[in-house]
Amino acid sequence: MNKTRISIIVITLVIVTLLGVAGQRLLYMQKVERPLKERFLAITGVESFELLEVPGGQELVVAVAKDVDLPRLYRQLQATAREVLGSDGGEIEILDQSSPTLEEVLHRVHFVIQEGIATGRFTVMNDSVAQVMVNEGISNYKLAVDSDNVYLQIGQGENYLYSVFPRA
Repeated sequence: MNKTRISIIVITLVIVTLLGVAGQRLLYMQKVERPLKERFLAITGVESFELLEVPGGQELVVAVAKDVDLPRLYRQLQATAREVLGSDGGEIEILDQSSPTLEEVLHRVHFVIQEGIATGRFTVMNDSVAQVMVNEGISNYKLAVDSDNVYLQIGQGENYLYSVFPRA
């Protein structure tokens, strides 16, 4: 009889725990994931969105259309994430349609951009990025700076690459 009671208690504990976890997940989906997805997809330029749980927090993976205003879009994404998720808002990963050529151009200019961020010499950074783009035969690019980030957009044919460099 004692073994039967212990088995019933253990089974009951497992069932209650599983129901609690399932309920918490359902509540999280209804109160966080769904509203965040709806709000992100309502932002012009966002094609798809996925919220991932990663060690240390959340990652918001956003596929973005070609030729968006990246600084405006990124600020909207950050503000929306903070409203729904709280002050941290999670890491935002921008998905683009890059190519090996664009990745190589990014590799060449990221040193220039990091130096510009470190020194605060953004005019020199802009001129140096322009020179790299000319050398690489890239005419479709935008470089922008605000108080929080440096934004780089590079396009070539159907491919485009977006990169955001935090200034802090």
